[in-house]
Amino acid sequence: MAVAPRAMDRLGSGTFRSIARHPNFRLYWIGALLSNVGTWVQMTAQGWLVYSLTHSELDLGVVGFASAVPSLFLSLYGGVLADRVERRRLMIATQTGAMLFALLLSYLTLTGQVTVTLIVAIAFLAGAVNALNAPVRMGIVSDLVSREDLSNAIALSSAQFQASRMVGPAIAGILLATVGPGWCFLANGLSYLAVILALFAVKVPPLARRPRRESAWDSLAEALRYVRSNPAMGALLSLAVIPSFLAMPYQSQMPAFARSVLGVGASGLGTLMSASGLGALIGALAVATFAKGIPKGRTMLAAAMGFGIALTAFALSRSFTLSAMLLVGVGLSSMVYNSLMQTLLQTLADDHMRGRVLSLLSIATFGVMPLGQLVVGVAAEAVSAPAAVAVGGALCAAFALWTSFRSAALGKLD
Repeated sequence: MAVAPRAMDRLGSGTFRSIARHPNFRLYWIGALLSNVGTWVQMTAQGWLVYSLTHSELDLGVVGFASAVPSLFLSLYGGVLADRVERRRLMIATQTGAMLFALLLSYLTLTGQVTVTLIVAIAFLAGAVNALNAPVRMGIVSDLVSREDLSNAIALSSAQFQASRMVGPAIAGILLATVGPGWCFLANGLSYLAVILALFAVKVPPLARRPRRESAWDSLAEALRYVRSNPAMGALLSLAVIPSFLAMPYQSQMPAFARSVLGVGASGLGTLMSASGLGALIGALAVATFAKGIPKGRTMLAAAMGFGIALTAFALSRSFTLSAMLLVGVGLSSMVYNSLMQTLLQTLADDHMRGRVLSLLSIATFGVMPLGQLVVGVAAEAVSAPAAVAVGGALCAAFALWTSFRSAALGKLD
């Protein structure tokens, strides 16, 4: 039967070519997809649980802050580890830690011992593990595919994350309405087994030998000098900061939108979260398909502007159907922007510096996001969640427009 080989040949020249050509990447991609579904189940259920306990937009921001603030302090060190330790082994360790924290939260919730304080503490500890994991998660893709397929593999990695972002909240909505948040956290804990087993099975090239052993501080200083010597990298990292600070924190306020603004329940929250995931999946697949034929710099800037505009429109909507449709646009534009940002940085970075450069990207995105979540949470508590999110979206769009005029070099990147 030659049907399967012919199908793989077709995949090998199209949108899914890196999955078809590289078995190790295919195995890792499937394991990560299953694990990320669980992650989004927990993220949705955790926000719903916090808002159910306190009805406070500020508490939503505090939990988001606690989960992401470790990225400010640990991402750079995670980048150093990613350049020094075999990435597969490092990722197995971080995923095992994340699994244990999810199971702990499940136990506390199912036994009725959970409090907002405990949720904040576990979110902080899990965030520390994720901060160390972020650079290696982005960098391991380059260990599993050839350089010519790197852009496609990055886009497909984003696609699987966004597919999980579409499926996970929908599952969470069903579980929250039937069995409660504790079982959502248990499902996430068990889902980590998929990616851990996949990482044990894949083969990665040996870690390149460094000419001399540097201290961690020397390695960090080298990374900063390296970025400063490359204006394009510096401009990309600067562009990453504002949307992460002003716009992306909208996710932490989604339970408030679902319950207090749009008047829908847990299943409605799942639908809203899934809508943005659907848009992001479409965006990731579009980048995977057309990345070679588009001007990446200009497209990235246009997507950043579109992200801010769509987010502002969502914040002003009071229709559930319209809000869900606008979130598709929010997810699509933010995914195109983020995927092209990561692709350009990975392409510009030398192999021996990639982990540390990606750790700087992690700080510029995940690191500043907790500060934004706290600011948006305070603003939402003082005024309203729609007003806080609308202002953030409008400022994001304005900054992207200003950057497109100020930094012509970014528009020329391809």
